[in-house]
Parts: sequence; structure tokens; C-alpha cells
Amino acid sequence: MLQRIQTVFMALMIIALLGLLFAPIFNIDGGVLGQVKMGAFVTDVKVMGKSMESTKNFFIGVLAILAVLVLSYSIYCFKDRPMQLKLALVNNVILLSLFGLMLYYRFGLIETYSKILPNASAKFGIGFIVPVLCLVLNRLAVRFIKKDEKLVKDAFERLR
Repeated sequence: MLQRIQTVFMALMIIALLGLLFAPIFNIDGGVLGQVKMGAFVTDVKVMGKSMESTKNFFIGVLAILAVLVLSYSIYCFKDRPMQLKLALVNNVILLSLFGLMLYYRFGLIETYSKILPNASAKFGIGFIVPVLCLVLNRLAVRFIKKDEKLVKDAFERLR
């Protein structure tokens, strides 16, 4: 049913992943020298106040949208709990890939711009926490899906 607790966890994951599309993921602040901001679709680089380049890293946004689509479908598979468990596993792989890709881009940015901005401070944005939060919420959703499945099996066994 749609009012189950796992649906709440999945809805929270959808909200968090949609927020990831607009939240900053990583920032390198070099003060007057320049600034690098990484988002879900693009990385903006400003040196001496001028916009130098924008690199497209749309794979982060695509993975976030893919996770949202899988979660949306999973919510409406409430009658088929084994399918929900499989979709949660697929979503887990997507979220781990998303986190790994964010780390890959982060280390690439630090390596590339550490020479240009030598005394820069690198900070994680709020978007960097989203995949970890979603992994925890996904685990909680799986736990309650399994609990529902066990409840249904026990009720079926009592009827026999």
C-alpha cells in the first residue's frame, strides 16, 4: 500500500535526489584568484572574476534522474514486494555509482585546479551528502519491505 513506511523512505529519497540536481556538490574557493563550483550537470570555473570554462558532467544528473525513475516505479510496485526488493537493489547500485562518480569528479577537480589555485580551500556541498543519505534510506526501505513480506507469509501460513 502507498501508506507504508517504506513509501515514505522512498519519497524522501526522491525529494533528496531532485534537490541534488540543484544543490552544489563541491566548491573550490581560491579567493581573489578564482573559484570552481561543481553541480549535477556542469562545473563552472571562474578565474580572476571571469568565467573561464564550463565542463559538462551530466552523468551525475543522469544517474540522479535514473534513481528517481527507479524509485517512482518502485513505489507503485507495492503489491509485488519481491519486485520492490529487486528495484531497491538496482537503486543501490545506481546510488553507489553516483557516489563513486562524484568522488571521481572531485579528485579530478582538485588535481586539475590545485596548480592554478594554490591556496584554495576545497569544501563539500550539500549535494555530496545526498547519495549517502539515500543509501541509508534505501536500506531502511528494504528492511521494512522484508518485514511486510514476512508479515504476509506468516498470515498466509496461519490461514492454512
